[in-house]
Amino acid sequence: MQRKLSNWKCATLSLAGRKVLIQSVTAFIPAYTMQTTLLPKTICDAIDRLNRDFLWGSVSGVRKPHLVSWDIIYSERKYGGLGLRSAWDNNQAFVTKLGWRLFKGDKALWCRVMQTKYLCGRNLLHARAQPNSSFIWRGILRCGSILQQGIRWRIGTGEGVKFWSDNWGGNVPLINTMDVSPSDPLLLVADVISPDGTWDLDSSMDGSFTVKAAYQLIQEQKHSSDAPRDSWLWIWKLQCAERIRMFVWLLARGRVLTNSVRFTRHMTASPTCPRSAFFTLEINPWIKTFSTPFRQNMHAGAHKYRPQDLCAKILQQTQYSMIAMSPESSIRSQQPRWISWIPPEAGWVKLNSDGSYNAADNSAGAGGWIRNSLGDWISGFSVNVGATTIFIAELWGLREGLRLCHSLGLSRVVAEMDSLMAVRFILENRKPDNLSAAILLDIKDLMLKFEACLLQHTLREGNAAADFLASLGHSSPPGLRIWDSPPSGVRLILTGDQLGACFLRF
Repeated sequence: MQRKLSNWKCATLSLAGRKVLIQSVTAFIPAYTMQTTLLPKTICDAIDRLNRDFLWGSVSGVRKPHLVSWDIIYSERKYGGLGLRSAWDNNQAFVTKLGWRLFKGDKALWCRVMQTKYLCGRNLLHARAQPNSSFIWRGILRCGSILQQGIRWRIGTGEGVKFWSDNWGGNVPLINTMDVSPSDPLLLVADVISPDGTWDLDSSMDGSFTVKAAYQLIQEQKHSSDAPRDSWLWIWKLQCAERIRMFVWLLARGRVLTNSVRFTRHMTASPTCPRSAFFTLEINPWIKTFSTPFRQNMHAGAHKYRPQDLCAKILQQTQYSMIAMSPESSIRSQQPRWISWIPPEAGWVKLNSDGSYNAADNSAGAGGWIRNSLGDWISGFSVNVGATTIFIAELWGLREGLRLCHSLGLSRVVAEMDSLMAVRFILENRKPDNLSAAILLDIKDLMLKFEACLLQHTLREGNAAADFLASLGHSSPPGLRIWDSPPSGVRLILTGDQLGACFLRF
């Protein structure tokens, strides 16, 4: 890593450029070794030190000021950091993934060797290191607490999962979040599920156990007392160059190297403004007065500049940014095409389903409708899914739609949805590693109950009515609502589809 960093010229790179190089290059140099070995923490600290020095432009013999602490820099953006990865935490995430593969019984050769040599049929979470244990095995056991924190029960029928004492719905068992003892400590998850498969109470769902998920889990443990702040995220959503975002981030952190900051770091003899000696140069008047080139000229001793030159430079850079960020300036590789709802063949019905997610209140809904070959309404539905992900909401909508088709006695169904990921998961028989497995199994079982059932993908423009019904699920009470006739907001879409209305997609 040191040889790689020495070949790059820090002086010619901005702070944003150095950050990108760390994220895309140096962070992956030790990744191969980290995948199988828990490195000593001193080595990981040395890796972080090299990245830290390079980020702030320090080279051998010349140390630049480090404006923000490394603990903040490798925090996630929602906590006010840059999202760079700590080498030690990243190494733990890799080794935790090895433990996860052992825990779920992976059939790889190395897993079978480890299971035979060390586990002997025991649970990984209860295993202990032996005097002759390998370095890899010791690393897996050392990261066992992270694995245990991230494990969730996969809820099927819920008959084997204890509602209070098993970790199935959050970061800890529910009993650990209560000040009083539950009235029924042996309550099962199956006892709080209604006959139609929906929850009798609010719940949350998590994703698969990946290296990224393990790293985020480690970060959440470190920032358990810090609530994520949306006030940091707006910086990274700005439509501007990355170096400008980095400057705004430093500004929000109060770490711009103004004269008062330079004075506290013993880099100058006076904290006052060189142009207005009566005032201390803080960030607010500094940002209103000077741009970077003029600030550099002033510190170098060039006190003369024309204000009109600064204004012209600002206007020019603004025009460049507006042109670069405008939609008309982007290069489009796809040709525009017309999208419409296509009716099924005679003797078939078409089910259109969709999911909807509202980030404001972390709620999800699903909906869909069924029509015949003439485009006539047969039935529709909307459902309030609760707190979950958009992927689960999409699958939920498809499952409820297939259930509705089966209850109506329909035998030949074309199921259509605008989630390409969900379609691929079902058609390609991908093995899910998250809590969507139970819903995916339900969908596959339902598809086998029809004489013929086809699943295909459509674009959002051809799925407008299902999208409207999914949005209704947000305001609906918990559970499923059947629409025997189309709601008022769907009738116009229904008429347009029957007339062959098309929408242009670029």
